[in-house]
Amino acid sequence: MATQRKFRTGAEFKHSRNDGRQVWVAGERITDISSHPATRGVVDALAEWYDLHHDPAWTDTLLDTQGEPIGLTIPRNGDDLWALAESIRAFAVRNAGQITHTPVLAHLLLLAVRDSVHAGGNKDCITAIDAYRDRMAREGLLATGPFPGPQTDRFRPPPKRLTPKVVKDTTGGIVVSGTLGLGTALCYADDILVMPLTPPITTPERAVWFSCPANAAGIKILGRKPSIVTEDRFSYPLSARFDELDCAVVFNNTFIPWENVFAYRDPEFCNVYMFRSFPLGVFYHLARKLGHAEFLVGLAIAVAHMQGVKDLPGVQDDINTLIVQMETLRTALRAACADAKPEVTETAVPDQMHIITGSIFALNNRARMAETVRHLAGYGCMLSPALNDLLDPDFGPAIAPNYEGGGYTARERAALLHLLNDATASALEGREAAFTALSTGGMHIWKLRIGLEWHKHNALARTVLALLDDWQDKQVDYTPPNPFAPPPEPSGGGGHQREQC
Repeated sequence: MATQRKFRTGAEFKHSRNDGRQVWVAGERITDISSHPATRGVVDALAEWYDLHHDPAWTDTLLDTQGEPIGLTIPRNGDDLWALAESIRAFAVRNAGQITHTPVLAHLLLLAVRDSVHAGGNKDCITAIDAYRDRMAREGLLATGPFPGPQTDRFRPPPKRLTPKVVKDTTGGIVVSGTLGLGTALCYADDILVMPLTPPITTPERAVWFSCPANAAGIKILGRKPSIVTEDRFSYPLSARFDELDCAVVFNNTFIPWENVFAYRDPEFCNVYMFRSFPLGVFYHLARKLGHAEFLVGLAIAVAHMQGVKDLPGVQDDINTLIVQMETLRTALRAACADAKPEVTETAVPDQMHIITGSIFALNNRARMAETVRHLAGYGCMLSPALNDLLDPDFGPAIAPNYEGGGYTARERAALLHLLNDATASALEGREAAFTALSTGGMHIWKLRIGLEWHKHNALARTVLALLDDWQDKQVDYTPPNPFAPPPEPSGGGGHQREQC
């Protein structure tokens, strides 16, 4: 593919969003998400992702030696993964890590689903996922996957739950109805990728992996309320651009053709392979967290310089601490690439122990980094004038001397302080911090993963106990339980017969 000639442009992406999709935000039906104030900022940010692939200044970062988008090719080794991580990080810095779903994340989720289907699916499913993955990468389409079920499903018995299920088979495909409770960026996507929810899945009609266009008949999307209600980019330089909406989606007798069905009526397969879908997704998010950390470090340096405190020893110590925190994430990410191993399809998968270590470190230090940056500005970010305040002929001259000085105009200083506030203390930052903590399972799940990925418990204990003569004949047997293990087979029966996709 000659990327510079054929790869989707930002204008093409924006134009294609006006496709009849049914999106509701704050009680209003949005007919064109590329122009509505609640959604156009993120549409513009995603359009920029496409346009950067046509920018010669970004060629080395976003394109491989064949001119293909690095984020949409299949990584085969650690070097490929590191190039992929760099492409994710570089874009994340431009939006303070607030844009969490680009076509790259969708592509990595599809690679994980592809590997899962190759590892345990039947021939028809393998053909379907390979063809779909190839098309999504070739056309540069944006997909996103909703995961959690409705909040009320916990009060319903399994047969009565609202999560998607197949209500009808046809010669051309399946018909699906049901609800999923959270899918970030669903309203912006070309396709919705639906994967089985957390095992155990006990009913064949809910054991289904599929994709469908976001504008397919019977689909309704509900976006959360926006973080702000103004497009003032002076006071809200991040929130006005990057308020990526989380969404719920309802399927009402939505038709899915067989070529978009990757597993069906196979609870055993879905229960076993559901959690194979995460390794590349969490890799993406760690690279994005590194981009967010780099943004905070750059912001801290700019604020320290503007405030005239850059040479104070305490400030130097704070900035150096931020740099160590940032570089720790880079080290974890680099190690994950260096220790990558190929999966069934020869896709290189980063070492998960390094991803776990870096992700837990990022979660533990995110708020601390933000607080450090805020302290560099003192109370300034809490009380900065709006642009209209400074432009008012009566009020502006009275307030301007409070902010100008040190070579900076009042407008320049106020603008940077607003950016600081938006990046560290706004509703937008609160939402993204919550997303980062919850989107990959939360700290509890991250710590459970340690027991699955770290296998040196007994060897390390034996090394320590070798110093004790009285323990020479003792054996240590510490095996953490697997919280993600599929449920045991029902007594008296084997697995389910796999059916045609």
